[in-house]
Amino acid sequence: MSAIDCPRCGRVWYDDDVKAGSKRLCAECVRKLKERRRRPWRLDAFAITTITLCVVSVLFIALTALWPTILGVLLLGYGLVLLTGGLLGLGLFTGWWYRDQEDTDWSVARWGQMLALMGGACAMASYFALR
Repeated sequence: MSAIDCPRCGRVWYDDDVKAGSKRLCAECVRKLKERRRRPWRLDAFAITTITLCVVSVLFIALTALWPTILGVLLLGYGLVLLTGGLLGLGLFTGWWYRDQEDTDWSVARWGQMLALMGGACAMASYFALR
């Protein structure tokens, strides 16, 4: 019997097979990874919001291409609101102002990143529509 360290969870477990190495995944980690591989993409709140904002933004940009004088300023305002809110949220959750970025929880900070990207796309589209 030899002691084996799991690099994923840090548990120490024992096995008779010495030739396989002293660092291997434990049975629990292997099970979790296989289960996660079966579901590569989840339809959660972030995915639904991202899809909805993409559809709304693309429709808004397409309508602005048809009527640039009417909808160009509205698209610019929409884009700037999304961009400002996204950058503020991204800065707040990544710690640009008050802490290191190493402990960023990207499951929360991705919301600000998504909003900033959508807002930037809408602001750039309104720039090209209005010039």
